[in-house]
Amino acid sequence: MPNVFLFDLDMTLVDSSALAHLRRSQMWDAVRQNMNLIRPFPAQGRVAPHELPALLRADGQAVGIVTSSPEWYATAVLQQFRIPYDVLISYGDTENHKPDPAPIQEALRRLGIAASRDSLYIGDDVGDVEAAYHAGLASVAVRWGPTSIFELSSSAPDIFVSKASTLLRRDRIGGRGYIGEALTSNWPFHSHWGSILHCDDEPVVYALGRYFTASDPRHATSALSAAVLSLKNNDSQAQVLGECVGRAVDLFDWKPDCIIPVPMKPSQERNRFKELLESAADHFDEDIEVELNGLKTVKEVEGYKQMNALERAEAIKGAFDTDYTWGGAKILLLDDVYTTGETTRECVRILNANGAGEVRVMAIAKDQRVFARKTCSACGRSMKIRENHATHVKFWGCSGYPITASTRKTSNPIGSGHLVRTLRRLVARACHHELKARKAQRWPQKARIVPRRAWTGTLRIHAGHLPGRHGSDSCIGGRRWSRGEHAMSQPRMLEHPLDAFLAPPQQAQGGTRNTTRIKLALQKFCLTQVVS
Repeated sequence: MPNVFLFDLDMTLVDSSALAHLRRSQMWDAVRQNMNLIRPFPAQGRVAPHELPALLRADGQAVGIVTSSPEWYATAVLQQFRIPYDVLISYGDTENHKPDPAPIQEALRRLGIAASRDSLYIGDDVGDVEAAYHAGLASVAVRWGPTSIFELSSSAPDIFVSKASTLLRRDRIGGRGYIGEALTSNWPFHSHWGSILHCDDEPVVYALGRYFTASDPRHATSALSAAVLSLKNNDSQAQVLGECVGRAVDLFDWKPDCIIPVPMKPSQERNRFKELLESAADHFDEDIEVELNGLKTVKEVEGYKQMNALERAEAIKGAFDTDYTWGGAKILLLDDVYTTGETTRECVRILNANGAGEVRVMAIAKDQRVFARKTCSACGRSMKIRENHATHVKFWGCSGYPITASTRKTSNPIGSGHLVRTLRRLVARACHHELKARKAQRWPQKARIVPRRAWTGTLRIHAGHLPGRHGSDSCIGGRRWSRGEHAMSQPRMLEHPLDAFLAPPQQAQGGTRNTTRIKLALQKFCLTQVVS
């Protein structure tokens, strides 16, 4: 039974979607002026999400808030909605940020509690799920956040909830996992909306749990993954997997007329779904028919597993056929693992072309992304998967981007925001001539300091690219360019000794005025540390 509840703040406890663009762009002055736009979520079940911390603390549970927002902002929101807590971890409290586990680990340290699966981290996106995994906590994702439930299905949490009140039933939280994982592991199981993973909507695709590949550390302890692999070779797990399928079908608010498995290859003599579906039939309505030969394979595709999604889509065309005219029947198509979905899409196309009504897909398990930990080559922080908001291309980006003075604690007596703004302006001017000389290499006439904890005598400048064909976000700590090279490109780093900027006027690239201004600025702010 869990006794520690750590919450993300934005889009988990409160609806700050009206400020999403300002927060993403780090326009904190504008955010401060529009705090009134933050709203509570409507009640999810018996309670609203922002009421959970108070109710849990009243029940004697430890409650923490772990957010990537600056402390002043988090404190203001918590006060505005009267959200109590035992510990608050904001952006400035750790060097690394979600999906790195450091913020969650810091919260546990301050609470004096060791990490365990009895502690929960509740959030709304993939970064929250991954951070909880690396920290050794159970992850909970909420349906009312902005992240698509289909996107989350590839990095699925341990528990997926649609109602805030679900978290108040502490005695049942351990049984709120996915039906396939619970039954194959002999865990307690309590059905709810999140018992089945929702993977896609064109066509509708369900999964009974998560499939972890052998390269994923979670594979070793996943009973469902082991059962799926066993099914490919023998029927030793057919009965328990059949129970999973049958009970899942019985939970649907949509009832199929017929269940059809994805067809075997012509070279395969054993139909791995035969005994499984015989077992499943004991658990769903007798009116639902099972047709093992509803589809057939007419073309065997070699090397299919080694192909990417586009190659699979092309290779699988025309691989299946059916001997039936389905007369508008509602069909549930059964597969073992849902990866790119190209196989099931082709099966659905054939069924629809031969008179089927609505066709939905059920997979025993959904293939999961491996939670690999990558580090930024520039600053050493953890990388996270980001999305370019112009092209929607996903790429690895630094968890410390974008960084401004207002997001980190500092004891500098002079306004830290003013310091960073001044340094940005001075560095951009000082680098003007060098960047202009490199214009042939398509570099912009802008630069920004990459924040570092210690001033080592080297000024590190981040330079992006001139506009190109694709939108791009930088992969390391630096400013976001509205346009640039492909999203996966690596921005360049320039390093300059301080002496190059403090040299005599005739040697300085920026001329007398720029050199003097930078020297005065460095003296004025006593730069022994770069404030980020």
